[in-house]
Amino acid sequence: MIRIIGIAAVALALCGCSTTTPAERLASNQASCQGYGFKPNTDAYSTCMMQMDLEAKSDDQRRRAAIADALSNMGQSMQPSRRVTCNTFGSARNTGYGAFGNSTTTCY
Repeated sequence: MIRIIGIAAVALALCGCSTTTPAERLASNQASCQGYGFKPNTDAYSTCMMQMDLEAKSDDQRRRAAIADALSNMGQSMQPSRRVTCNTFGSARNTGYGAFGNSTTTCY
């Protein structure tokens, strides 16, 4: 159980609790490119802005893949480590609408 909670915590951490709006991302990218010395309305500035956008999309894709992997690993860790066999004993009668009666199921 503790392992499942740990994996869920990792997945949540990978999600990132903060979200950046497109306007915030644009402003951040503009500030970065200008900080690098590129002047707005130049080819170099446009290339910088495009590169910043591509890197952000790549980061988002990596983050989503990491979350998917963490969730997959969590699902696999919840699977039984050995095969479970169940036997059902008792009496049941089929009425055409389903089986009714007393039964006991034992799994090992």
